[in-house]
Amino acid sequence: GRKMGNNSSQPSAEEVLKLNKENQSADATRQQIVDEIVSTEVSYVSKLEVLQLVFLTPLEESIKNDKKPILSEVDKKAIFSIINEIYKIHDTFLNELQKKKRTWEKKSSTVGDLFLEHADLFKMYTTFINNYNNSITTFNRCSSKSKPFIAFLEAANADPRTNQLDLPSLLITPVQRLPRYVLLLNELLKYTRKDHPDYNLVESALKKLKGISDYVNDEKRRAEELQSLFELQESFVAKSNVRLMTATRKLLYDGDIVVIHKNVDAATTSKDKLKSPPNLSTIKKQKKTMHYFLFNDAFLIAKQETSKLRTIRGSGINRGKNQWKLIVESYLGDVEAKHLQSDGSFIQLIVGDMDLIIEMTNNEEVEKYLQSFFLAKSKANHSSYVKLERQISPGGEKKSSGSAIKKAFFSGTGSSSGSKILNEYEDEEPGKKPVLEEPKTMKMSQKEKEEKKEVVESKRNSKKVEDNKGTVQEKKEQEQKGAVESRRNPKEEKKEVVESKRNSKKVEDNKGTVQEKKEQEQKGAVESRRNPKEEKKEVVESKRNSKK
Repeated sequence: GRKMGNNSSQPSAEEVLKLNKENQSADATRQQIVDEIVSTEVSYVSKLEVLQLVFLTPLEESIKNDKKPILSEVDKKAIFSIINEIYKIHDTFLNELQKKKRTWEKKSSTVGDLFLEHADLFKMYTTFINNYNNSITTFNRCSSKSKPFIAFLEAANADPRTNQLDLPSLLITPVQRLPRYVLLLNELLKYTRKDHPDYNLVESALKKLKGISDYVNDEKRRAEELQSLFELQESFVAKSNVRLMTATRKLLYDGDIVVIHKNVDAATTSKDKLKSPPNLSTIKKQKKTMHYFLFNDAFLIAKQETSKLRTIRGSGINRGKNQWKLIVESYLGDVEAKHLQSDGSFIQLIVGDMDLIIEMTNNEEVEKYLQSFFLAKSKANHSSYVKLERQISPGGEKKSSGSAIKKAFFSGTGSSSGSKILNEYEDEEPGKKPVLEEPKTMKMSQKEKEEKKEVVESKRNSKKVEDNKGTVQEKKEQEQKGAVESRRNPKEEKKEVVESKRNSKKVEDNKGTVQEKKEQEQKGAVESRRNPKEEKKEVVESKRNSKK
């Protein structure tokens, strides 16, 4: 066995060998992670370079030299934001990483210090992320309406340097970069010994980048949602003219539905349609498979067309066989749904002027569908009619306007928080009423507008009636009080007169008592002020009487 003493705490040769192997393995893994940091940075900078050389620089030259440039300066800034500044930062960062790698020593070289030096510069990513929604929206508009820009995109996508990546795919790469740094540094810290000079540096860099990345991560999620919306929008046939891109829209659910009955009736209100649903025993059932898209603020029904491949406008890239033709769309708050329980697993769905009967597999599927639908609808009503409720009138006064809110919601200028639409109103010149145009899709029908106007007028009239009721009630109470006073019992009035006389007598008696007391006090005061000679005379007379 081991000898007791100072040497008893020292590890054995086997333990030393095992520890060395573990350290060597950790060092090897650490080396691999550093290599991955450098290689992914090379790939990232190359994509930023493509954005710079293939897309941004030619557009800037067109703005500088052409009478009619491909893009305006405003649209160029909106799409590319600060991509040029980000490219410069990472080009420098990559050079420093590559220098480190060329002179790398496993036991002494550090990489955490480079991240710490650049962490504050990475904060500019928040500017890029905050603009990302605007970037995609502007790209969407320009790539669908500007023929010069569409032609430019087709030529740029043919450039081999793009590696078949279109502009939206390249623009999302900065959004993904900071979260990737956090993952890599977290792994690097795990395989860096605590006595290594890089340990504290990597730990500090990881903490700092996490703070920046947490915010960027949330924005990245939204950016990906917008990208999905853009791709879905582009999958509709051109004649559908669907515009899904707004700052707050989200796709919640979508799926196939079997429509057995469809009827268009603009004369009957949704309420009456729900009261008198179609009789399933008499209607002609024609099963047609369609597809619904349930958004947080809108509802669409489309049918699939797979007759030919479709090319995204301006991209030159085919996006597969799915191609949608719009059947009907509506603001979600105006869509109605009802379970036809007496007829089995059927749902009556009213979208705009269209009345649909949908066949479900079973009642459980019906309940699940309706639960999702009504939850989304309640949130849509709340966000659009409660939070977005201010408008500037021609005189500059802010007031509620349900119709303006709805227009803002469909045109994409609305926000769930209400901040964006309010800021746009406040930026207008004083006394100038902002004009919010409705797009071709998602418009309210004339009948819906009239119904909405009637509801608003009804609420205003109800409020006036309530106010009038309050005034009449107060007046009535005052009159009743006066009538009660005038109808008092004569005996009670006589009793009050007697009581009043008694009180008056008591007051007079009290006045007499007070007067007598006052006269006595005055008499005493006079007595106390008599002449000293008279007082001396009284003393002499008293002595004489005593002697006698």
